[in-house]
Amino acid sequence: QGTLRATTSLDDAVRHSDGALVCVGTPRGPTGELDDSTAIEACAAIATAVPPGARYTIVVRSTVPPGFYRRAKARIDATSSR
Repeated sequence: QGTLRATTSLDDAVRHSDGALVCVGTPRGPTGELDDSTAIEACAAIATAVPPGARYTIVVRSTVPPGFYRRAKARIDATSSR
Protein backbone atom coordinates (compact mmCIF):
# COMPACT_ATOMS: atom_id res chain seq x y z
CA GLN A 1 0.00 0.00 0.00
CA GLY A 2 1.02 3.62 -0.07
CA THR A 3 1.59 3.41 -3.79
CA LEU A 4 0.13 5.62 -6.46
CA ARG A 5 -1.07 3.54 -9.38
CA ALA A 6 -2.53 4.59 -12.73
CA THR A 7 -4.94 2.62 -14.89
CA THR A 8 -7.49 3.20 -17.61
CA SER A 9 -9.70 0.42 -16.23
CA LEU A 10 -12.45 1.56 -13.88
CA ASP A 11 -12.92 -1.98 -12.53
CA ASP A 12 -9.19 -2.29 -11.86
CA ALA A 13 -9.07 1.12 -10.16
CA VAL A 14 -11.99 0.30 -7.85
CA ARG A 15 -10.70 -3.20 -7.08
CA HIS A 16 -7.32 -1.79 -5.95
CA SER A 17 -8.51 1.20 -3.91
CA ASP A 18 -10.67 2.17 -0.96
CA GLY A 19 -12.12 5.28 -2.57
CA ALA A 20 -12.32 7.52 -5.61
CA LEU A 21 -11.94 11.25 -6.10
CA VAL A 22 -14.29 12.66 -8.75
CA CYS A 23 -13.01 15.88 -10.33
CA VAL A 24 -15.06 16.80 -13.38
CA GLY A 25 -16.29 20.00 -14.92
CA THR A 26 -19.74 21.34 -14.12
CA PRO A 27 -20.38 23.79 -16.93
CA ARG A 28 -23.26 26.22 -16.92
CA GLY A 29 -26.37 25.35 -18.89
CA PRO A 30 -28.22 27.73 -21.23
CA THR A 31 -30.09 29.38 -18.36
CA GLY A 32 -27.04 29.64 -16.08
CA GLU A 33 -27.60 26.58 -13.89
CA LEU A 34 -24.71 24.19 -13.21
CA ASP A 35 -24.85 21.00 -15.24
CA ASP A 36 -23.86 18.30 -12.75
CA SER A 37 -24.81 15.36 -14.99
CA THR A 38 -21.18 14.42 -15.71
CA ALA A 39 -20.36 14.28 -11.98
CA ILE A 40 -23.48 12.20 -11.27
CA GLU A 41 -22.68 9.77 -14.09
CA ALA A 42 -19.06 9.47 -12.88
CA CYS A 43 -20.32 8.52 -9.40
CA ALA A 44 -22.76 5.99 -10.87
CA ALA A 45 -20.04 4.44 -13.06
CA ILE A 46 -17.76 4.04 -10.06
CA ALA A 47 -20.58 2.52 -8.01
CA THR A 48 -21.22 -0.15 -10.64
CA ALA A 49 -17.62 -1.34 -10.25
CA VAL A 50 -17.86 -1.74 -6.46
CA PRO A 51 -18.34 -5.40 -5.52
CA PRO A 52 -21.60 -6.22 -3.71
CA GLY A 53 -21.27 -5.74 0.04
CA ALA A 54 -18.00 -3.80 -0.21
CA ARG A 55 -17.51 -0.43 1.47
CA TYR A 56 -16.21 2.28 -0.86
CA THR A 57 -15.87 6.05 -0.58
CA ILE A 58 -16.61 8.43 -3.43
CA VAL A 59 -15.46 12.01 -2.85
CA VAL A 60 -16.64 14.73 -5.22
CA ARG A 61 -14.28 17.66 -5.74
CA SER A 62 -16.29 19.71 -8.21
CA THR A 63 -18.54 22.72 -7.95
CA VAL A 64 -22.00 21.25 -7.53
CA PRO A 65 -25.40 22.83 -6.94
CA PRO A 66 -27.62 22.28 -3.89
CA GLY A 67 -29.28 18.87 -3.99
CA PHE A 68 -26.39 17.25 -5.86
CA TYR A 69 -25.64 14.58 -3.26
CA ARG A 70 -29.29 13.58 -2.99
CA ARG A 71 -29.50 13.17 -6.79
CA ALA A 72 -26.14 11.38 -6.94
CA LYS A 73 -27.20 8.95 -4.19
CA ALA A 74 -30.47 8.21 -5.99
CA ARG A 75 -28.56 7.52 -9.23
CA ILE A 76 -26.03 5.32 -7.42
CA ASP A 77 -28.81 3.40 -5.65
CA ALA A 78 -30.57 2.85 -8.97
CA THR A 79 -27.36 1.69 -10.66
CA SER A 80 -25.37 -0.31 -8.15
CA SER A 81 -25.95 -3.90 -7.11
CA ARG A 82 -25.39 -3.14 -3.45
